[in-house]
Amino acid sequence: MMRVLDTVVSFRPVPFTTTLMLSSGPITGLTEALVEVTVLGPAGRPARGRGSVLLSYPWTGEPGGDAAMRQTAERFARDATGLTAADPLRLGVELTGDLTTLTEIVCAAPLDAALHDAWANALGGRAYENYTAEHLAGDLGDYLGPEFRGRYPADFLRAVPRPALPVQHVVGVGDPLTPGEGGRPLTDWMAAEGVRCFKVKVAGRDPVADARRIADVYRVATAGGRSVWLSLDPNEAYSSPEAAAELLHALARLSPAAHRAVRYMEQPVPRDSTADMSGLARMLPVLADESVTGLAGFASLRSRGWPGLALKTARGHTLSLLAYCWARRHGLFTAMQDLTCTGDALLHSAAFASYLDCSVPTLECNSRQYAPEANTGRAGLLAVRDGELSLSALPRKGIR
Repeated sequence: MMRVLDTVVSFRPVPFTTTLMLSSGPITGLTEALVEVTVLGPAGRPARGRGSVLLSYPWTGEPGGDAAMRQTAERFARDATGLTAADPLRLGVELTGDLTTLTEIVCAAPLDAALHDAWANALGGRAYENYTAEHLAGDLGDYLGPEFRGRYPADFLRAVPRPALPVQHVVGVGDPLTPGEGGRPLTDWMAAEGVRCFKVKVAGRDPVADARRIADVYRVATAGGRSVWLSLDPNEAYSSPEAAAELLHALARLSPAAHRAVRYMEQPVPRDSTADMSGLARMLPVLADESVTGLAGFASLRSRGWPGLALKTARGHTLSLLAYCWARRHGLFTAMQDLTCTGDALLHSAAFASYLDCSVPTLECNSRQYAPEANTGRAGLLAVRDGELSLSALPRKGIR
């Protein structure tokens, strides 16, 4: 059993040194919400845990902005004090299982992460290696249905974490590609870090213009004979899967090589779209991102033809862990993504990713591009060499 004895919430501003351009507009800075919990853990052992997330109101679509998200994060932490559950998975589902909006899910994420961190610290080990029958009160069937009876999260996780992860470098809408365009160009990042996996953000207003942008990124990235691969992220900007298919057709005409380099596309249509994605999915894997808003939605996404899920710790440790297990069991395409994780959140995201066997073994890690000064302590020691993020600086305790 574990009981939440105390929660403390704090906030800090995180200015972006480089503007992150999405199809919805620019992000120049966000607020980090940090939650510390004290719990009475297994065998009555007290322990502390930490969790954090950037309150990205542009991504969640929260109309009240930063202030509303702060209030929601404080409410979740306040209401958690005194709660008791058998383990953090059960407590996480109790706290977040019925949430239906991204605002609520993101605001609950630092509390959820802190609870898993405290539980693992009480056990004296790493969280990922303790999601077993020995330490959990129930199996995955309690959360994901009878087909998961007798299965535990550890059954789907790597026994040995990866020591490094290829970095997926973000190329934002309008980000400079070559010197002279203003700001740090893509060529500089490639020379300094050897990055070779690129997430290309597109505006979603004109498929042909988006195809030209992707082709330009591919041309610059492959100069000198480099081998690269791409993913595409319209951030919900296309009105329909048919419109997103127009982008792929235009890219195939304009640059067949760039078209072949695209591994998958993230969330091309609005999060509340009920469109059948199976036609677009026959062209390439399409990952649900903003559409992933809770346990009850997994089966619905699959029935509408979504062949994959984007995983983000910023959506909550519990939801991300269960989503990964569900996707693996059903053979869905998975990729670990980012919501500009900084500091403790970056360590959490990197450690989580290192235990996964995703369809592509990359980590977005875009805070090094947009908010590097927020990566203090151990997070600042995570270095990229030859396109890979070395994880040797991870503390490898709790959820990190």
